Amino acid sequence: MFGPGVAKAEVSGSLGVVSLYKFNGIDVDSRSSRNNNGFNPSLQGDIRYSFDNGFYLGAAFSTGKFSDGINQANVEIDAVVGLTGGNESGVSYDVSVARYYFPGVRLLTVNEVNASVSYGWFAIRFGRTFGGKLESFERLAFVYSQPIDSRLSFVAEVGKLNSLILNRPGYFSVGVVYDLGEGWALSGVVTGAQNKAGPEGRKRIVLGVKKQF
Repeated sequence: MFGPGVAKAEVSGSLGVVSLYKFNGIDVDSRSSRNNNGFNPSLQGDIRYSFDNGFYLGAAFSTGKFSDGINQANVEIDAVVGLTGGNESGVSYDVSVARYYFPGVRLLTVNEVNASVSYGWFAIRFGRTFGGKLESFERLAFVYSQPIDSRLSFVAEVGKLNSLILNRPGYFSVGVVYDLGEGWALSGVVTGAQNKAGPEGRKRIVLGVKKQF
């Protein structure tokens, strides 16, 4: 039983597989850019504890090969703490701090502060890394998501990475998500970054299947 002033928690999560782990238009799995292979499946999952005051705690993981050129991790483990809210006009926000951890590869492990504001089908997202061994970098993205019918949705994202290592590339993602019902969904997107990002930014087709619970 919850006493006065104690926020109740709601648990949610997901588990799925994508044909390639790509984030902000960049190949995260080091095998993809090294071998020019657009098919390196990754098992991904997350869990989130959300409280009725907007506060939440979460954790996530992704499998793959994550290398700094010397050491290699086979899994990425993330932890996040954040706050969400909104008003009657339909504007909502999400502010969070995340830790991206790659066991045995300290060079890749980093923290990030994230903030987003959304209204209807549109959202703006900003992130900045800190506390890592590599340079700090920023990302700014504009997101559009619109239902086409009761099951199919169109999704698109364009953004900019302020990273010297990647030569400050722009990136994009465009595709669809199909709701299969009972928490299952299929997705297909085309995503990539400008050529100056190097082989990691190659345009790829990424397919996925996910179960939400």
